[in-house]
Amino acid sequence: MTAMELDARRMELIRKIMETDSVEVLDKMKQSFNRAVKAAQAKNTESIPGVPSSLEEVNQNITAFEADLDAGILETVSHQDVMKDVRQMLASL
Repeated sequence: MTAMELDARRMELIRKIMETDSVEVLDKMKQSFNRAVKAAQAKNTESIPGVPSSLEEVNQNITAFEADLDAGILETVSHQDVMKDVRQMLASL
């Protein structure tokens, strides 16, 4: 579909919406439109390796991180130490 054809479809929908006087019809159109947009976005969403795609996955990652931290596998660095390193790095530029 060309950009011109897409614009024509948009204008047709806009015209029909502007001609509608029913709040009920407008509310239903809005709900339908939002559902269609969500479905299209979900269909077009590709998972990115290493990036959680759900809240459950985020929570699992946090739990695993906390377990690694408790087990001493991970090392923590204070904000002050990080800022000191950054200042030293910037000074050397």
